[in-house]
Amino acid sequence: MRGSWLVFLLVLAMSCTTRGVVDDPVYYPGWPYDDDDSANDDDADDDDAVDDDDAADDDDAVDDDDAADDDDVADDDDTEPFSCLGPRWTGDFAPSQAAEVIAFCFSGFVAVEGDLLVYGDGLTSLEGLDCLCEVEGSLSVGDWTPNLTSLTGLEGLETVGGSLAVEWTTALTDISALGGVTSVGGGVSIYNNYALGSSAILPSVVDVGGDVAIEWNTQAAVLGFDALESVGGAVRITNNSGVATIGGFSALETVAGDVIVDWTSWGFELSTFDSLTSIGGALAVTNSGVIAVPGFASLESVGADLTLSWNSPLQTVSGLTSLATIGGSLTIDSNYALSDIGGLLGLTRVDGDVTIQFNTALPTVQAEDLVVAIYAADGVGGAVFVGGNG
Repeated sequence: MRGSWLVFLLVLAMSCTTRGVVDDPVYYPGWPYDDDDSANDDDADDDDAVDDDDAADDDDAVDDDDAADDDDVADDDDTEPFSCLGPRWTGDFAPSQAAEVIAFCFSGFVAVEGDLLVYGDGLTSLEGLDCLCEVEGSLSVGDWTPNLTSLTGLEGLETVGGSLAVEWTTALTDISALGGVTSVGGGVSIYNNYALGSSAILPSVVDVGGDVAIEWNTQAAVLGFDALESVGGAVRITNNSGVATIGGFSALETVAGDVIVDWTSWGFELSTFDSLTSIGGALAVTNSGVIAVPGFASLESVGADLTLSWNSPLQTVSGLTSLATIGGSLTIDSNYALSDIGGLLGLTRVDGDVTIQFNTALPTVQAEDLVVAIYAADGVGGAVFVGGNG
């Protein structure tokens, strides 16, 4: 039986070479590693020959075992270079069954030059893809995966050159296997996943080139993005009706586009985003169940509008204490429980209109004090509307 299985895998591996690059593998400088323990190593430019232990640029001199670029520090025998080196699958890789998943690593591949497309009701697992460390294109886990409950097998993946999307899944409960991803060149979309739990989302990713969109999911919490420092597009957390906690994002410093929180569950504080210093677009918290906004403590500027509207349980805005300038309009509208906007008193300039209305629990004097404070600093560029408050 074992012999039949091995023959089966060998046939699969041979068939894969027509789609991959096994016959003409792509190798990169430094692979295999020019190091003391493998080929291109101890017998040339190494410990036993010229440019080696007995001469300059060697174990006894600079650029050698006792200094930088040597055996004891980075770029040397104790730290491997970038690990995703080896044969790469040419084009898109779209396995439709477990045997194709297993054959990928069995054939020696470590990366995909195109997209990794995870679709099909024949896929029950991605186990066996542990060799995969890079997808040069996009990673897409999507519709027609009714039997895939986790992404186990992708723990070795570090880099996605394009977008990363997990969308329209019905059985997927856990995406924690993506915890090793550190960079996404495009956007991240976690969209319309009916069974997704509250596991941390991409806790190791440092930069995202496009949008971060977490929309129309059923999880009770949005957690993760703990190492994320910059987003090249927008951050959207919208239409997640079950979300009662938004955590993570603790290292995020800049967002080039908008930050939008919309249509969440009721009864939680928006206490994250405390390292965020600038938002290039708008900041909007609307139609949500947020009861307080103590977060955004380091935010200094919003490039477009700042809107706090139709948040029925919202009571206080004590965060945003560092916010000085708004490039668009300021709107605080129809937050019926709102009684304190003291966190906004540091504002010095609003380029557009200022509208503070229909917040029936908000003392009118607080709204007026905020307007006066802005005028006393750098002013308001548009019109001012204050009315219908407490």
